[in-house]
Amino acid sequence: MAEKRLAYAQHGLEATPGTAVPATFKWLGDAMSEFLDAIATPKRDSPGGVFGGIIEGAFVPETGTEIVLPDTPFSFEYMVWVLNHSVKSNVGPLTTFPFPLPTTTPNTIKTFTYEYVTRTQSYQVPYCFIPEWEVHGDVNNDNGKVLLNGRVRGRKAVPASPTAGLGYIPSLDFANVNNSTIHFDSLGTAAGSAAARTGFMKGFSINNKTGWNEGRYGDGRPAADFAVHEFSDYEISGTVKALFNANAATELANARAGSGRIMAIKINGNTSRVMVCKLPIIFDKAPKLGDEENGLVLVTFPWHAGYSETATAQPPQFDVTLSGATTVT
Repeated sequence: MAEKRLAYAQHGLEATPGTAVPATFKWLGDAMSEFLDAIATPKRDSPGGVFGGIIEGAFVPETGTEIVLPDTPFSFEYMVWVLNHSVKSNVGPLTTFPFPLPTTTPNTIKTFTYEYVTRTQSYQVPYCFIPEWEVHGDVNNDNGKVLLNGRVRGRKAVPASPTAGLGYIPSLDFANVNNSTIHFDSLGTAAGSAAARTGFMKGFSINNKTGWNEGRYGDGRPAADFAVHEFSDYEISGTVKALFNANAATELANARAGSGRIMAIKINGNTSRVMVCKLPIIFDKAPKLGDEENGLVLVTFPWHAGYSETATAQPPQFDVTLSGATTVT
């Protein structure tokens, strides 16, 4: 297992899952690769009377690749690409892309080929999907920028020349917490119906363990990598950091009573760009009250999202609106 800092990574939408394609855009941010190759050494494990064990006879029973995407500025355009290979296939052309989480039947997602390039060697990784991503921001950190990070899983990385001359997804727009809003509604109400809570939210995090994993079967794969991607269940959780005022006291009472809420976080950009995070939630841990910033008392609400079965039944959903009709490639 080896890990190295990448010069850059880039990706392309696969027409057939697992069939590699040239990349179409660079990833906006740093990346790191980890080769998930297992090395078995049966002769060394059973040395047969030789000190130190015998190094011959090693073999590779399992391979795969993980690409780590550290924090990078959140972009509405890149988020559409991320959601396509983590939540639901929706390639457009559209201006507003809805990404509802599944209820009783798994969604279909897209897979991508990733290319990553170091100063020494370039690699290609087909059949990539995202098992986890996080969006977060804080008005008092990094000028309030909203950030995105995640992990990509794919099949065996093979040396390959990268697609040359690529740029970033065009017409990028970024976000900050100062321009974001938060809304709370009672169960049975459509997300985002209530007016925004003003003077309330100082920061938030949304973590999505997407439920997509490698499916390994005896499918005659000489590369010893996974055969398919398969879904178990998602786990969406996070926190909201707020000024402890009357609004926060109301939500603190809801949290202590175990009352579910419909929360919407609207991450706003320029012109029409917005990502609306529609989240039926339960405050599943006791809020933390008493931290201070600049002499202000804060409260942090841990939450967990899931399906609301009340009159206006709804799963979690992420809706991303861009500046115009866009097609994922």
